[in-house]
Amino acid sequence: MEGPAAGRRAGGGEAGRRSGGVGGGEAPAAGRRWRRDWGGGEENSPGSSDMSVAYGLEQYASSVVVQAVRLMCDDNGVAHPVLCTESGRAMVSHHSMIILEALSAIPDSEPLDDEDTHDQLLTKIHHLSTKQPAYRRGGAAAAIGAMVDDMHSHATDLKKHGIEMYKLGKKLSKRVSGDASTIYNYHMNLSVFSLVPDFWGIGQLFPMMPVSRLYEEPTINSTLVDITCDSDGKIEKFILDRVTLPLHPLEAEGGYYVAALLSGAYQEALSCRHNLFSGPTLVRVLSESAGGGLNFKIASVELGPTSEEVIGTVQ
Repeated sequence: MEGPAAGRRAGGGEAGRRSGGVGGGEAPAAGRRWRRDWGGGEENSPGSSDMSVAYGLEQYASSVVVQAVRLMCDDNGVAHPVLCTESGRAMVSHHSMIILEALSAIPDSEPLDDEDTHDQLLTKIHHLSTKQPAYRRGGAAAAIGAMVDDMHSHATDLKKHGIEMYKLGKKLSKRVSGDASTIYNYHMNLSVFSLVPDFWGIGQLFPMMPVSRLYEEPTINSTLVDITCDSDGKIEKFILDRVTLPLHPLEAEGGYYVAALLSGAYQEALSCRHNLFSGPTLVRVLSESAGGGLNFKIASVELGPTSEEVIGTVQ
């Protein structure tokens, strides 16, 4: 299932009642098929909304889809139909993942102290509020030229303090969400716009996890930063309402990797050569049963295009 929930129990039923395809108590003609669009699906992120029911997959299908259709048909005296679905992302997304290499990690800022950060924010608010009356009194008696200078100075001051308050607010928000006091930016061999465009475009969240050092507990709360020149090239929102991803400290020899899972739907088709970043190397892995377990083997490797090849595609 993909995207935000299409509706809850009552919502699905009400949507069905408003549909023009069923009504008047008429029985369906033999062999007739009805089509009903239930929207995206259930993202199953507990706590993502105060309205979230946190369905499991079977509960979602039963409560939101099957029961809503049954109630709609019962209300209109129509025989229950056979429901056929096209599951879209829920089926095809599982066939692919994107493996990203971490290049470096730096602290996002100095460690936060709850009390100090709170006091800083209150000080900024108090400072701005005390300047407002003084500005109005001074402006009333000043000449036009002085008023323009005062207004420019005041606007510059407001912008400066506004940026500082925004940064402090983000720090407090991360603290409230339960993340550790120090957050690290992990620079990844990644272009958000090329590899996970749905994250940037529609806010699609991809499950992410380290695939290196799996026998060690990840202890560093991190955000992922790509190596493009765009400020949007940052992943700082994760499933389960997290604003950081637990990772391991990087080691000098490198070779630390993070996987973006469930990326097999739409991402390759939507990807672009943003900032002239080439596509990734493609590795096809096959699984086969063996002795009651599974064996995996690499079926093929297709190297991504070189920088020269990418540059050659533009005029």
